[in-house]
Amino acid sequence: MIIVKLMGGLGNQMFQYAFGRAVSLAKQAELKLDLSWFENLPLKDTVRVYELDTFNIDPLFATADEVNKFKGICSALPKRVCNLLSKIGISFGSAYFVEKGYRYDPKVFQDNTYFEGFWQSYRYFDSFKEDIIKELTCKLPVEGKNKELSAYIQSCEAVSLHIRRGDYVSNTHASSFHGVSPLDYYYKAIDFLSQQIEQPSFFVFSDDIAWVKENLKIEYPITFVDHNSANQGFEDMRLMSLCKHNIIANSTFSWWGAYLNRYEKKNVIAPQKWFNDSSIDTSDLIPDDWIRL
Repeated sequence: MIIVKLMGGLGNQMFQYAFGRAVSLAKQAELKLDLSWFENLPLKDTVRVYELDTFNIDPLFATADEVNKFKGICSALPKRVCNLLSKIGISFGSAYFVEKGYRYDPKVFQDNTYFEGFWQSYRYFDSFKEDIIKELTCKLPVEGKNKELSAYIQSCEAVSLHIRRGDYVSNTHASSFHGVSPLDYYYKAIDFLSQQIEQPSFFVFSDDIAWVKENLKIEYPITFVDHNSANQGFEDMRLMSLCKHNIIANSTFSWWGAYLNRYEKKNVIAPQKWFNDSSIDTSDLIPDDWIRL
């Protein structure tokens, strides 16, 4: 059995699930998810909830006893102490593995382990891509406005464009760590795609759509997707994945919208700068056939 700790928003949870599922498939091991982070959310973090229940997965959830068995003495120590000890090679319990960075680490593929981290590298699960895409596809039928929009998207040279603001602007911790991709990045991406495809139509997604409507000015047909509520992020992600091409933000949310895109000739544009801290190595985050600007 392996246990993966879930934390963060929808995109982060999808990375963590995809990582855990890949390890479970590689090792033919049972996968369980630890949801304890949502019950003890740090004050500095944006409020989050478990969001994988709309996908084609049948998850098993780890009990507190199972988590404590794997984490051993670390279950009684402050998180920062445990993380530090694990990162310098000191482990407790049967097996407790804390991610050491954002680079792909092939040594993590092991059974009987509790995993804590973000695991933001497609290389962990790309070998099982078809399984992952199938399982992380929304199981709910497309209805109402989303059904109408999905038909429109599939009838044209649709390009999703995601601008992430929200807590990247309002939350001091998130703002200092992530930063916001500037409008100049989006204009460069639009210019690049306009030279690759004919008659593009842009579908804009954002958690601050009012700001985007006021500040993003482009000469092509544009649709602002603003009808889904905050707890319907999976609907926006599904619409992104139906577009032929994607311009993503420095956000795991739109990363997954692009990864789930099945169009064979897709162009995906990603920002060169993913975190404010340029020393963080994100070279394993973006697939080789995506373009970084």
